Amino acid sequence: MPNPSHDETDHSLMSIVKRDINFGIGDTPSPRWCDNNEVRTAIFDAFSLFLPEGERFFIRSVHAYLNDITDERLREDVRAFSAQEAYHTREHEAYNNGLRQEGLSLEDINKDIKKFLGGIKNNLERLSVTVGLEHLTACLGYVTLKHPEILSQSDPRYKDLWTWHALEELEHKAVAFEVFQLASSKLPNWQAYLLRCGAMLIVTRHFTRMHFNLTLKILRARKHRMTWKTNLAIRWALWGRPGYFRRIFWHYLQFLRPNFFPDHSSELSIAQPWREYFNKRATNRRENHV
Repeated sequence: MPNPSHDETDHSLMSIVKRDINFGIGDTPSPRWCDNNEVRTAIFDAFSLFLPEGERFFIRSVHAYLNDITDERLREDVRAFSAQEAYHTREHEAYNNGLRQEGLSLEDINKDIKKFLGGIKNNLERLSVTVGLEHLTACLGYVTLKHPEILSQSDPRYKDLWTWHALEELEHKAVAFEVFQLASSKLPNWQAYLLRCGAMLIVTRHFTRMHFNLTLKILRARKHRMTWKTNLAIRWALWGRPGYFRRIFWHYLQFLRPNFFPDHSSELSIAQPWREYFNKRATNRRENHV
């Protein structure tokens, strides 16, 4: 297991790496994988339900502008971003198929998510929504790596999947933002700022509501005893302890700065050990499939 205290200062090490790793979660799912706690498990599982449709949306939103990108470095970053998101989609679809075995209707859930995302018709608006959601996932990724104790008592398969996903969200967190800067370059600065911040606030409202409702659906499917204490337990896990949303709040607010840019300066020291760990796993997988 990597040592999260490892120090690293070379910003070039945060390149976007395509890691094809299989975690095997769909084969033998666990309803209490996170610290043997049903509520905390359901919170993570609800995130997973959102991800496949969300990540396909991200890829389409960024690729809509691929022909406008002349910077070869950014074009390569878009391709690497898309590869990472495609691997995430595959693994979370397998993860979610395990949840289907517990009685969840993935078709209905995906229909609701598609309805939310499909209602955004304009390319630039879709990209601005992607930028907002990418910032949210990067914030959650940072907290996951910064506070490994959140997953320390979890099933190793799930812990590795969420840590891998968190790491790659940090690696590619600037890609959609850079494409948005290019796509909105003809707008006045104030208009581009209002577009990205307005989209962020709207998607935060819809995402948090959808996530809360999905958490409840999962708990009902697992025959969890649903009382007012259930709602309180979910809110406490998100805002109290371990406090996923509480821990990201300051990082989330940075997005609202007019001069905001998603740099990696504060993440290298916690990310590099995990990069080495998952690079090795991806290499071993490739070698075993030759």
